[in-house]
Amino acid sequence: MIALDRVSVNLDGFSLLGADIRIRKGEYHFIMGPSGAGKTVLLETIAGLRVPSEGRVIIRGTDMTGVPPEQRGIALVYQDYSLFPHLTAYENITFGMRLCGVSRQEMDRTAEGLLSRFGLLHLSHRYPSAMSGGEQQRIAIARALANHPDILLLDEPFAAVDPQMRDNCMAELAGIQDEHGLTIVQVSHSRDEAFSLADRVTVITGGIVRQTGTLDEVFARPANTEVARCTGIENIWEGVAGPLSGRYVDLAIGVIHIGVDSPHLTSDEHVIACIRSADVKLRHLSPLVPPPMNGIQGIVREVIPGEYVVRVVLEGPVRVTAAVPRGEAKRIGIIQGKPMIASFDPSRVHIIRG
Repeated sequence: MIALDRVSVNLDGFSLLGADIRIRKGEYHFIMGPSGAGKTVLLETIAGLRVPSEGRVIIRGTDMTGVPPEQRGIALVYQDYSLFPHLTAYENITFGMRLCGVSRQEMDRTAEGLLSRFGLLHLSHRYPSAMSGGEQQRIAIARALANHPDILLLDEPFAAVDPQMRDNCMAELAGIQDEHGLTIVQVSHSRDEAFSLADRVTVITGGIVRQTGTLDEVFARPANTEVARCTGIENIWEGVAGPLSGRYVDLAIGVIHIGVDSPHLTSDEHVIACIRSADVKLRHLSPLVPPPMNGIQGIVREVIPGEYVVRVVLEGPVRVTAAVPRGEAKRIGIIQGKPMIASFDPSRVHIIRG
């Protein structure tokens, strides 16, 4: 449905370099990366608002590189909504339909249906200045859907929406996509949104596409450290592979050694070990209990409570971050300044080679 074929875009102080992405028809595709990575530039290039200096933009099997935005049949929703301030919610939603000569009856039916789906019927005659940011964002999405596009581009669409309404909006958008076979490309920082909606994910940093794949491929098996950091892996360590010991390879990380389930590694190979904080277990030191496999002793330096988990940072031979369920953290008693042991299963270590 959409292909960026080695696309480069040169802007003042920023370049998108050789982007290669394939997005299938009916796919919900997420573009993720840090601020300033080039995510919005990617969307604008697909929409036709940016002209590549190199490469091709192929849409629905046709080279659309030089085709203006209005001829691409694509809807784009920016993070700042871009609603017409002098038009009501109803008028904003039906603006494009009026330009296309759609009947009043059809405009009413479409606008009412979209306003209802997004919980906005009561705002039909309000102007943007009388709406919250989240309400404006939902009106902007409804306006984009009103002309029945087959490709929808979304730039941080739920950034200004409260958590409960965000869940409702995501469910409605997923339903609309399924009903109409929409191809959706969404820029987002939220891993929760990606896991709720995405079929596949592209990670971009510094204007370079680092990896594209399924959620499992990108989040569980990042191709490089940039992707590992973007997907929320906190424990990223450089190591040197040693000999195979039983079923595990010995990996030297500074002064410590851990076992990893990666028999394909060669001795003396330099690699990166990645362990998600949720895969790290914590326990107190005890002379009566032998140390666990892959046990790393450290001092609790930070305890950061969250809604569901407590993030704990241990300072030791290497810095280890653990995400402990709140109930578990309360049970074992985690106190800043106390020594503890962090451990993880060898099978949960992802190795990045080269």
